[in-house]
Amino acid sequence: MAPVVSDAVSRREARMRGAARSLFLELGYRVSMDAVAQRAGVSKQTVYAHFGDKQQLFKCVVLQMLESDAPPPGDDGELRDDLVAFARAHLTNIYRADSVAACRMLIGEAARFPAEALALYEAAAARIQVRLKARLSRAVGSGQLRDVDLQSAADLLLGMLDGTDHHRRLFGLAGRDGVEIDDWSDFAVDAFLRAFSIEFATSTRKQS
Repeated sequence: MAPVVSDAVSRREARMRGAARSLFLELGYRVSMDAVAQRAGVSKQTVYAHFGDKQQLFKCVVLQMLESDAPPPGDDGELRDDLVAFARAHLTNIYRADSVAACRMLIGEAARFPAEALALYEAAAARIQVRLKARLSRAVGSGQLRDVDLQSAADLLLGMLDGTDHHRRLFGLAGRDGVEIDDWSDFAVDAFLRAFSIEFATSTRKQS
């Protein structure tokens, strides 16, 4: 019988985490424990028993958000193909409604929870930069890219990809979607490669 009880507790905790996440994303830190309990279909005492207080519950929600991020750039094909695939996955990930809501929430609560805000940044933006730098480093080593500062190159590509679209979404405005994301990914990656690829530099010199 013990596994049955354990499964029930696990499902109940998952409901509470899910309820808390959706409410924090909707309302920010002003969410009440009563609201979490009501949405999860449990008593307020049960929420307190599992998480202690609202601050601990908020931290649990943030940690849950850290578990998902965009896949790293691939290394199985041509450099352009790998970067375009990465760009599309990255933009699709950060443009998701829950990702935008999470950014709004953490921006609003960063002063109250600096450690959690830093953890979310490092798990998302900083981790993406590290993975992108690794792919660019391999491209430099194989003679596909000029030997440049990898941090600056990764920052530049990510900045080109995000453009102002993410800011528009943070303000509740419409942004690129579907085919527009694909087209923008192609455009940004091609602009990046025109600046840094050895193949492009060589072809330019031959034309001149």
